[in-house]
Amino acid sequence: MGLDTLQKEILLDAKKEADALLAGADQERRRILAAANTEREKVLTIARESIAKVVEAEKNERLTSARLAANRLVNDAKSRQVDQAIDRVWEAFKEAGNGASYYKRLGQLVEAGLQEFGGKAVVHLNSQDLKSEVGKKHKNLLAKEPLKAVGGAIITSADGKIRMDCTLEQLFAENREGIRKTAYAELFGRGVQ
Repeated sequence: MGLDTLQKEILLDAKKEADALLAGADQERRRILAAANTEREKVLTIARESIAKVVEAEKNERLTSARLAANRLVNDAKSRQVDQAIDRVWEAFKEAGNGASYYKRLGQLVEAGLQEFGGKAVVHLNSQDLKSEVGKKHKNLLAKEPLKAVGGAIITSADGKIRMDCTLEQLFAENREGIRKTAYAELFGRGVQ
């Protein structure tokens, strides 16, 4: 074998070895790229899931906020309607202050107050009630100035230190919460609040 042949064989072997190394390197490159692509897909999947969770959480938060705002508007509207109903009840209550049953009740309130103070008291009535039978009956116990109230009476001890407020305003205020509940039930149905 000649030198040429030996040189050709060495070159041929070197080329085969280089081709094998290149093929192995190419195969390794493909494996690394495939692994990188798989990892990239995993990261993208995790990112998509995270984004979906964030979007869902944001959507839920906005829905909850919208529901709360809507409930607040509905409750405010209901409250306004109940307040208007209470105002109408108050107007009707004031107008009832001119009937026979009102004057009967006024007489009972004044008598109860006088008993509470042992008969030594001052009775305060509004200008209309001063002219009534109740006013005439207790003429000697009446305050000099008429009461500035829609109706009812204020009875005070002779020295003015103790006061019993039986005005229509006070009676209505004491029963306002019950009236509110009744108005709500009538307007929006029983058991709903």
